[in-house]
Amino acid sequence: MKQFWVFCMMGLMYFQAQGQQTAEAFFKNGNAKFEARKFADALKEYDQAIVLDARNPDFYFRRAGTKSILSDKAGAISDYTKTIGLQAAYTYAYYGRGLLKSDAGDFSAAYSDFSKVIEQKPDMPEAFMQRGIASIKLKDFKSSVGDFEKALQLNAQLSDAWLYIGLAKYQLGDKSGTIEACSKKIEMKPDIDAYGYRGAAYYDQKDYKNAAKDFKKMTELSPKDEKAWYNLGLCHYNSADSAQSIKDFTKATEINPSYAEAWYNLGNAKAKMEDDTHAIDAFTKAIDIKPLYPEAFYNRANSKERTQDYQGAILDFNKAIELKADYFSAYRLRGKLKAMIGDKEGACADYTAAGALAKDDFKFQHCK
Repeated sequence: MKQFWVFCMMGLMYFQAQGQQTAEAFFKNGNAKFEARKFADALKEYDQAIVLDARNPDFYFRRAGTKSILSDKAGAISDYTKTIGLQAAYTYAYYGRGLLKSDAGDFSAAYSDFSKVIEQKPDMPEAFMQRGIASIKLKDFKSSVGDFEKALQLNAQLSDAWLYIGLAKYQLGDKSGTIEACSKKIEMKPDIDAYGYRGAAYYDQKDYKNAAKDFKKMTELSPKDEKAWYNLGLCHYNSADSAQSIKDFTKATEINPSYAEAWYNLGNAKAKMEDDTHAIDAFTKAIDIKPLYPEAFYNRANSKERTQDYQGAILDFNKAIELKADYFSAYRLRGKLKAMIGDKEGACADYTAAGALAKDDFKFQHCK
């Protein structure tokens, strides 16, 4: 209902020109219907006002917002454009059109409209916020930070500005900046996304303890968020707590049985606990969901080797190499297995391929 908010800021506008009393009456009736949230009836009144006076920008502006609420986005954009054509300094028409352009994914056009709003009304924090969001969508993260900071200067209570600053700084590689910004957002108004971005930043800094705290908080706020459980599992896995990571990855797969990466990492955790039989089961699940998953074939091959299923392991290494032709370690370990089962020629070929990929010589021990 962003468009409704635009009109609340504007207040009711009345047309005063002489000789247009009938158009004005329709317009006032439309406003009354709009305030009563009878939007379809309001639209009819605005239509009649425009029939009688097609040169009044206020009529188009109010009809634009009504059309937007009634999900006629294209019609709303057209009316905002007509408003601007009749009155170039109609600030809120640019703002309303910018919101619709942004919703439609036309972020370049939205950016231009919000820039026009800022040009005409530089003390409007919402315009800086919206332009900052458009900049993020356009991957101009540096500019977006400047807009969000300006929005905060104008209104320090805009806690979402800190969230977006955290997001932008994460994309810029400033993980410490992300942590600082998201922490301010959380202090002002706890938010699941802020915990998520801060947790990701901690994780990238290998601060798995604090990352786990944030992802755990996400699971408390949203117990059915499989990605939060998955990320929590990664933290525990990288903290050498494989037993706990198994519980986390299992929870993620229970919530979303088609979560291939969760099955894959469940397999990794099982393998780390030397439970290769169940690791194979988990890797197989991942492969069933995502057949073009070279790492899953590779790790299943390792588990099969440890259970002495050498032929099965070789078949999985074959598939991993088929999917990822430069898979150095798959060539090397397949060569090792081939040597173990007496296939010296095959072993030599794999060690030679591994050596070529690593720019080293792996063949000399087995191929003389």
